[in-house]
Amino acid sequence: MNNSKKILFGLILVGFLLRLKAALSLDVLADDMLYASQSAGIINAKVLSTHSNPPVFFYLTDLSYNILGYTTFASRFWPLIAGTLLILLVFFIAKIICKDENIALISAGFVAFSSFLIRMTYTEQSLLLLFFVGTGILYGLKYVDFPRASLLIISSISFGLALLTKYSAPF
Repeated sequence: MNNSKKILFGLILVGFLLRLKAALSLDVLADDMLYASQSAGIINAKVLSTHSNPPVFFYLTDLSYNILGYTTFASRFWPLIAGTLLILLVFFIAKIICKDENIALISAGFVAFSSFLIRMTYTEQSLLLLFFVGTGILYGLKYVDFPRASLLIISSISFGLALLTKYSAPF
């Protein structure tokens, strides 16, 4: 494993641990209470949406409830995973745009240690939205260099999932 990969792995690991600590220790916020309760049982209810946001986040949260139980951690599981994967996404996006691995590592470092993004590891859609939008951007950029339909399809699906995660996605 080369030095850049070791640094990137370290950033992802530290970023995950910081987000895990946040997910386990942040106080419960108003959004936690609202979105966590709206998620409970939504899969069995066969509800397509709630009054406040599209269904993807609620269905994923209910899935984590079914696997991990009804806990605050379970409600924050997907923001934890999406927030951690953002580090990797930003690395790849910066590497494509800047064509410089060092700049990509610095960019990933900013995401790994961003107090705002760490603080967002609670029951709320924004980190999942950023993950889906970032994935759409990454595969869209790859499509520009390697115009294959599969890259465009993945990009389109990612943007579609972003739209099904939060109503503000188009903006």
